[in-house]
Amino acid sequence: MNKELPPTITSSLRRAFRPMSVHYGLWWIPERAVALCIGRHVFTAFDSLSQWTLDHEEMHVIQYAAYGIIPYLMRWLYWTWKYGYANNPFEVEAREFANRLATPRVRRAQLRE
Repeated sequence: MNKELPPTITSSLRRAFRPMSVHYGLWWIPERAVALCIGRHVFTAFDSLSQWTLDHEEMHVIQYAAYGIIPYLMRWLYWTWKYGYANNPFEVEAREFANRLATPRVRRAQLRE
């Protein structure tokens, strides 16, 4: 029996699994910021980003999908104010995510050498 999911669930799933969209070469991004994530969009002044940075920003896209844009931004701003950027729990999670993904890539590259 083939049952369809209710429209609210399918639209939520579609929203949660839309791909990340990266926008390069933007002059309005502050120099100290490598990239800025809003929703599923990543903005950068650079012409390219490292795979580690893309992985880091992908975790922010996942966080936005979990919390919603406004609640995420409110938490991000509060935690940055309270703990500082480096210790903001969203940033810590994004760095750990990127590091976990980078480790197998480094091992594969070492095996090829």
